[in-house]
Amino acid sequence: MASMLRWHNAIMALVLNLVLVLSVTHLTEYCQVNV
Repeated sequence: MASMLRWHNAIMALVLNLVLVLSVTHLTEYCQVNV
């Protein structure tokens, strides 16, 4: 049970990092296009 929770936390952290990176790159591209 504890291992499942650890996997869930690791996957959630990975997904959050991926979303953060994608949003940051999208924002930089958006700013470059507008400038």
